[in-house]
Amino acid sequence: MSKIDKTINFINLSIRAGLFLFLPGYFLINLAFQGLFNSTLPMTLATSISYLALCVKLLHDNYKQIDQYISLSNRENLDNYIRNGEWEEFDRHDNTLVVRPRFDSPFRFMINDKVSISYNEMRIKLTGPLKYVDEIDESVTGSKDETKSVWPSMVWKVIVFLFISLPFLRESRLMFNINILRHNVSADNNEAEVVEHAGAGSMPQNINNQGVAVEHGEDIFYIHNYQSLIRTSQDLEFERLLNASEESVTLSDLNIAGDWLYYTAGQEIRRVRLDGSDQETLYDIGYAMNLNVMNDRLYFIDYSGNHNLFSMTLNGQDLKRIADIEAMDLTVYEDELLVSTFDQVMRFSLDGSESETIIEEYASSLLRFNDHYYYIDSEGYLTKQSVHSSTRRVRTRVLERPVDRYTLTDDALIYVQDSHVYSNVDRGLFISDHDGGTKTRIHPYGNIHNLTIIEDHLLFTLVNDYSDNTIMSYNLTSGELNELYD
Repeated sequence: MSKIDKTINFINLSIRAGLFLFLPGYFLINLAFQGLFNSTLPMTLATSISYLALCVKLLHDNYKQIDQYISLSNRENLDNYIRNGEWEEFDRHDNTLVVRPRFDSPFRFMINDKVSISYNEMRIKLTGPLKYVDEIDESVTGSKDETKSVWPSMVWKVIVFLFISLPFLRESRLMFNINILRHNVSADNNEAEVVEHAGAGSMPQNINNQGVAVEHGEDIFYIHNYQSLIRTSQDLEFERLLNASEESVTLSDLNIAGDWLYYTAGQEIRRVRLDGSDQETLYDIGYAMNLNVMNDRLYFIDYSGNHNLFSMTLNGQDLKRIADIEAMDLTVYEDELLVSTFDQVMRFSLDGSESETIIEEYASSLLRFNDHYYYIDSEGYLTKQSVHSSTRRVRTRVLERPVDRYTLTDDALIYVQDSHVYSNVDRGLFISDHDGGTKTRIHPYGNIHNLTIIEDHLLFTLVNDYSDNTIMSYNLTSGELNELYD
């Protein structure tokens, strides 16, 4: 064959490999993924091109067009072989026979499967796909080496298969999705106590600020210094230690449901009874963040699960993916999930079946308050936008300067400004009305975290670089400021 013919043949096989191997394979695998894991199959462009190239190589190495010659003395054997039923005669002339295989499905339908057999005075010429020409040649001439071991070839194919599977296994998060199935099987066999609960497990504004405290009746439960879970009375006097985490394991996202406290401990989701007994690990297959309790389910983002949004029951059963998106932040209300990604905010129904884009920019610390969405934009400015669709695109910056964190009460906006470019007057913890006017500085220290609203108190943490952190209490009614455990 000429170089031009070989090039045309290569292009032809490449197109067929893409249409009949790569695309159907991707569709079927993606369909299986969707059914098993409620997730589309994520693959980068580079990986997709790599697998397309492998499909092209597979088809070209086996079915490229070649010319091959055998001795005319084999004509009788050739005629007998063609008539054995494995081949279909497509066309016959005086010195030319065109056949096609009845075997090798489905590949024979993807390519030009015809083999042309031409006779002359000296030899027989076979023209067609390499695999079929070799099959005829070996069967007619008996030239196939039956003593050749297939083991080296099989071992090599296994090595190649494992190598090319690595990108798929990594990008598809196959092991993580298998762990979801394993988790559900294990949880279904676990006799963990079923908890009935209605409503939220914590205030959204508190979860947005690391979720370090919740209240229950006459008690307040608080995470001290990210390491210890303590129980206090409503007058904020220290009562007793409930639970202490392992060294270097950070506690956050504290929620309450029934007689249980739910929280994240490092990568895990745990729960413990209100008296500190019966600690249980409900989730340990990934890296859970932004844990929220709403009604009888837990909602959270899993960092190792490609930042997807997940949900499960309060006893760890029925783990499922709610949204296959790269979520960066999550706020949960009784009627919707607000999910921030790298460039937008989406609103989901609680089961994930309905969704829409509500903010077309990056947003963190998102809250719904008084018919507005409040959030910190990509430049650090506190911004608000109406929840109503007719005016949703209108955004307003609440403050003139960027903020580090904020929270809201029914009457006030509380925020922290800690940039080193600010003067001493502009740095610290402030309280103002919802529009940012009439501000009062609560504390001059800028490195303040964990803004937490409990009844008429604001609790916050002064983060010290060279000593233990200090927890402060600010009375929103009287304006009195005290160290929590002095």
